[in-house]
Amino acid sequence: MKKLLSLLIIILFWNTSSFSKDFNWLKKIETPHPFVYGSSVLDLVQNKIPKTKIYLGMTKNKEKLSLFEHFKMVLSTRSDPDEFDRVDSKVFAFSGCRYQSCPEKGFIWIDKDNEIIIGSILHFFINDSGYKPVGDILIFSNQVKEFKDIPNNYNVDFENWISSSKINYEELRFIGSDNKIMIINK
Repeated sequence: MKKLLSLLIIILFWNTSSFSKDFNWLKKIETPHPFVYGSSVLDLVQNKIPKTKIYLGMTKNKEKLSLFEHFKMVLSTRSDPDEFDRVDSKVFAFSGCRYQSCPEKGFIWIDKDNEIIIGSILHFFINDSGYKPVGDILIFSNQVKEFKDIPNNYNVDFENWISSSKINYEELRFIGSDNKIMIINK
């Protein structure tokens, strides 16, 4: 057991330290377990999503955090049996939930060929709003300026995530490369 744990730690360290800033390593992977590559993927994502600071109910005193900080929180746990995974030669996608608050969920989708990263967060607060019993979805990407330009492959995987995770939501918002929050009709 100790050997297995040591090997896992070495793999995690190796993956996060050497090649996580570009897409080249990800393009070679076709069947990884997201847990092993999770931190490397987050390193890649950090500079590829809008820098918007926002309150989504995950901090004390309504502190606004970057989308990246929120994203790390909602991808921190993969304990839900309904989590979504898709890994093939073109797409790397997986979902997770917030530690000790699994109703707050995240979904990351990466188009390896076109180097597009799109993130989604299911949340129950936004900025000054009160608690919403039925959450909202926030979709974001630096590589996509407007919601209408999101690739169809993402839409298919997004709907599969919504369905497999049994997610209900009220509003859909989008933050693109211009850092503006747009409300999108379902």
